[in-house]
Amino acid sequence: MRKTIALAALVAAATTGWPGVASADRARVAAVVNGDVITTDDVTEAIAMGGEQPQAGAPADEALRTRWLRLLIQSRLLSQEADRQRITVSDAEVEASDPHVSHLLFDLLK
Repeated sequence: MRKTIALAALVAAATTGWPGVASADRARVAAVVNGDVITTDDVTEAIAMGGEQPQAGAPADEALRTRWLRLLIQSRLLSQEADRQRITVSDAEVEASDPHVSHLLFDLLK
């Protein structure tokens, strides 16, 4: 049921358009999170920053891209909720945290 609803939403968005997304760029849209667009380029960049190497066309590449897309969606949702609740984190707090957490926080607060 959820997949059907998600697919219907994607079809509707593709035919009516997403606000702020030019028609030429729609093919590059990987996800829209509460109006915030995540492009296929964003996914590719996240994979590269994560130090992983996709292999074009391989089934593992699709699984890798899906995993990173889910992480980006979660990141955007957390960032949007932090904005909604007016939660801020200083650069010093980010730098003082665990390096892995610092990287995640930096990405969230972009």
